[in-house]
Amino acid sequence: MPTRLLLAIATALLLSGCGEETSTDPQAAIAAGAALCSSYNFDRAAVHFAAARALAQPGTEVWQQATFGLAVARQQEVPIELPRIAEATALFKEVVEQGGASSLAARSCLNLGRIAELRDTSADQPDLPQARRWYQKVIDTWPDASISGEATLRLAVTWIQSLERKDVEAGIAILETRAAKPNEPWAGALWKQAGDSWWINLGDRKNAIRCLSRCIDAGHPDPSRAALTVWRAAKLADEDADRETALKFYRRIIERHPNSGMAWDAQQRMRELGVEPPPIKLAVMPEETKA
Repeated sequence: MPTRLLLAIATALLLSGCGEETSTDPQAAIAAGAALCSSYNFDRAAVHFAAARALAQPGTEVWQQATFGLAVARQQEVPIELPRIAEATALFKEVVEQGGASSLAARSCLNLGRIAELRDTSADQPDLPQARRWYQKVIDTWPDASISGEATLRLAVTWIQSLERKDVEAGIAILETRAAKPNEPWAGALWKQAGDSWWINLGDRKNAIRCLSRCIDAGHPDPSRAALTVWRAAKLADEDADRETALKFYRRIIERHPNSGMAWDAQQRMRELGVEPPPIKLAVMPEETKA
């Protein structure tokens, strides 16, 4: 038996002595780690991923899965501690370096951006320039992948959060450019962030309405909150004396979101604007059909 395999098995056996019995089959160990992650047992999941990583050939798909899984487990293990975040960072970087153009390498870049952007503990210091470099790497390396849209959203927010007008405008420009790309999977989320930023950060109703309208047309990133976005667009248009646009959105609330709790208010406002609203046709909820 090759020396490397003997060492890998010895490592796996050693790890199993930590109270977690691991498999000598890396795929089985990865599956066990993933199952434990889904139940938030990150410390136990790390044992399985470490065992699989020791058994796999570096750079292979299995090794990438094990290394990525171990990085996630170390990053999420509580209590959050900076040495474990540093370990996760090193592991994600290994996946980037050896993963080529794989989807896990892309996700590792994005995760490295998040680690750099966010404050993990009170002693942690965000590094926005570093975060931007990782997000930009995703955009440049995987320009047509869905994850590039997500990286664009993250990149833009690193500028918007500074609250300086020129930075907010730069972030919005990043969002709108990507959102306008044909068949962009993240279009709804990008337009939503752009619309919110135009209004919340810059107080610009017209551009907010324009972007929120595009979000509604593209598909809201969170369908459970779609009615709130339509309501915001309606109110902004109303406040901006854009009667026709306001009426369009009030009507949409009544017709598309009759159970939202805002449909009655939308009817009242349409009447105040001199238009008879459509009737509210409440949707029957699944639990009601069982009665």
